[in-house]
Amino acid sequence: MAEQHVSFKTEDLFSVKGKVVVVTGGGSGLGKAIAEGFAVNGANVYISGRRKEMLDIAAKEIGGDIHVVQGDVSTKTGCQDLVKAISARESHVDTLINCAVNVNGIYFLTVNFIPLLRKSDDPNVCVISSLAALGAQSMKIRVNTICPGVFPSEMTGTTTGKHEYAINHQAEKAAKRCTAGRAGRPEEIVGPVLLLSSPGGGYMNNALLTVDGGRLMGISIHDGIRMPEDTYTYVLL
Repeated sequence: MAEQHVSFKTEDLFSVKGKVVVVTGGGSGLGKAIAEGFAVNGANVYISGRRKEMLDIAAKEIGGDIHVVQGDVSTKTGCQDLVKAISARESHVDTLINCAVNVNGIYFLTVNFIPLLRKSDDPNVCVISSLAALGAQSMKIRVNTICPGVFPSEMTGTTTGKHEYAINHQAEKAAKRCTAGRAGRPEEIVGPVLLLSSPGGGYMNNALLTVDGGRLMGISIHDGIRMPEDTYTYVLL
């Protein structure tokens, strides 16, 4: 029987309260914003990355129930060590956010987290990337992918505050080519991630969400058309 399990109130429908969440690349950029999105909404959050000093700063700025686990997800061994560290503290993991940019790491980390994910009532994996790493439908683990456009991060600029970045010349020009005409904001990437991890996103699996302000759509619309001059860059960084 298909029946309602949660109320339609936003605090229930999109709740992540009490969930155990792991965010790789959580010390800066999108990973940091996503980690805070979970933490301020009552989740138990683990952030990982190679630079412990950045993780410590991020954890202090974010506050809430957030824990630092230093690790390198670019290697198979590093992924295994990270999982072991979290296994020592948690009996299960509800949500794994693969935000670190490393294709092999996404695969090995997700595979190693499967035993902990399978102990969750609603396990899900979210890949912030151009492709999904693993199909785990047979194990009832939801895997979804978010493809972001130009967002403030260490890849597109330099940090000037908690979630503020001075976007570099090339990224600024590229952002103007989307229909929104600007770079994305932290809340605009946090929102879709929280959706995928909440009861409201419980039936979403193998979805690919393009969160780019319309830039992908604009590629075909503007094909062969000379764009405004301020959307071009001739400067190499």
